[in-house]
Order: sequence, then structure tokens, then C-alpha cells
Amino acid sequence: MERIALGATAAIDKTKKRLTFPEARHEVTFERQEDMPAFGSVIYSFVTAEDPYQERTGEEITKLYTAGTFPDNSRWPIGAVTSKCWQGEYSNAAEVLEDIR
Repeated sequence: MERIALGATAAIDKTKKRLTFPEARHEVTFERQEDMPAFGSVIYSFVTAEDPYQERTGEEITKLYTAGTFPDNSRWPIGAVTSKCWQGEYSNAAEVLEDIR
């Protein structure tokens, strides 16, 4: 995926971002919950075989996500899970897994 980059950190919590758009990188710390929107984008990419808003620039995507505007995923069975990730309704991946089950 061209817009999503994996960080090199191996720490478990309160670390630098591990999964983010390269354009959004900066030196601050984040809680695990703040990784959930990126995780939602990963799920979306697996299901659709394309990146969310792949035709847009990283800056445009950041503005859309900041405004709470996400791709339509209503036609996918896992769309509700992806939406909850994007909306910050999960605090960790275990909650995501519970909804998937």
C-alpha cells in the first residue's frame, strides 16, 4: 500500500505511531486506541483490494478523515466494523475481534 507505512517501533503501548500515512508523521506519542482508525483502513484495504480514497493525495485524505468523512463501506459485511474503527469506537484490537466473531 503506497499511502500506509509501518513504523519500526516494537513497544506495546504509548509509543510513536506504528501505522499511519507518511504525510501525517510527527514526533508525538499515541495511545493504542488512536491506531484504530488506521486499522480500519487496513481492514478496508483487505476487503476491497484498494486503499481508502486511493485516488486522493495524503493531504486530502487527512482532511477528509479529520472531518469525519470516510469511504462508503456499507456494501461490505465487515463495513460496520471498519466504520467503528474510523469513528474511534474501539479502544483495542480485542474489541474489533469480538465484533468480527
